[in-house]
Amino acid sequence: MNSGIRMRRPWRVTLVAWVVFLFAVTQAVRAWQAWTQHALLANLPLPVTPAFWIGSGAIWAAAAIAAAWGLWRMHRWGALLTAIGAPLYLATWVAERWLWGRAPDAVMGLPFATGVQAVGIFLILAIILAPGTLRRFTRS
Repeated sequence: MNSGIRMRRPWRVTLVAWVVFLFAVTQAVRAWQAWTQHALLANLPLPVTPAFWIGSGAIWAAAAIAAAWGLWRMHRWGALLTAIGAPLYLATWVAERWLWGRAPDAVMGLPFATGVQAVGIFLILAIILAPGTLRRFTRS
């Protein structure tokens, strides 16, 4: 018997893996832009240093690439990392806008933007944590 046979990846998991990978790309671009525009950002009256934006983008990009890879390979840790990371990202995103939002329009639009992101995260979690889907992930 060949114990190395892997089950087929459900199309929903493939879709979520791609979404997580595209999120990783946007975070890597965010870090790269902050890195290349460091001098400009340092001269702006921002509430945090440019190093925060560089580090934050790099950390989220690395975590999302790991999660996407784990989802793609159908590893349970990839599903767990996605299930933890998605709500955590929403919480940090809201905290950044709430703490550092300067324009009144940005603060007024925060509940709607948060709701839209929460719906997306709910869909990701519903797909990943569905009992039929979760059973298909390997323990390694």
